[in-house]
This record gives sequence, structure tokens and C-alpha cells, in this order.
Amino acid sequence: MMNFLWCVIALQLQSMEDTLKTFYIVQKYEPLSLFFLSIFAMVLVLQFVSMLVHRWGTFLHLMSSTRIDWCKKTHTEEEFARFVVSETQKLQNLEPIPDYEGGDDDDFDEDGMSLSDFDASLQQPSGQPGKRR
Repeated sequence: MMNFLWCVIALQLQSMEDTLKTFYIVQKYEPLSLFFLSIFAMVLVLQFVSMLVHRWGTFLHLMSSTRIDWCKKTHTEEEFARFVVSETQKLQNLEPIPDYEGGDDDDFDEDGMSLSDFDASLQQPSGQPGKRR
């Protein structure tokens, strides 16, 4: 709706261009164009500043989870390899967190067809439709 109103106002002002020449800024620039460009420039500056703030927050988040051992003894390559293997084993033993609350109705779709029936219907040749409950 706002785009439509903007187009109507812009077309109306362009049709009255001769009578509005006295309102031009420096007898050259249309006020509506300058208003649009100034709002657009402010939005671009706001987006740029917001992007910098977001990147700074991401950098701080990354640095907060990074372990820096500058004050400790130096480690050998073998110790580092053992550390990497132990961290990988820890991550592999984690249980996944479900994306939804578990329930008995989770095995059925909207049509009442169970997911195992759906998988079986995909396995059958294309000429034979799968059985539905």
C-alpha cells in the first residue's frame, strides 16, 4: 500500500512539474527526490552500523569460547593430537537434542498415514500404489 501511495504521489508531482519549479532546492533538485535519498541513506547507514555491531557481538562470542594458553607451557604436537582426539570423542558421544516434544502422534502425518507406511510405499514399484490404512 505504501509503494502504491509513493507511486501516486511521485506521478502527481511529476505531472505538476511546471507549477512546482519554485519549490525546487537550488532550482535544480526535486524535494521529493531529496527526501527519498535522505531516508534511503539513513537506512543504509543504520544497516551498516547494525552489521558492525552484530559482527562485534559474534567476535566477542567466538572469543569467549576460545581457549588461549599464552601463560601456560607450550605443548608438543603429540599432546595437541591427543587433545584433539579426546575432544572429538567427547563430541561424538553427545546425545542429540530433539527438535520437538516427543509424543505418540509423531509417527503419523495429517492424512493418518504412518511414516513407516509412507517409506514402504516409496519402496514399491511405480505401477503398484501403496496400501493406506
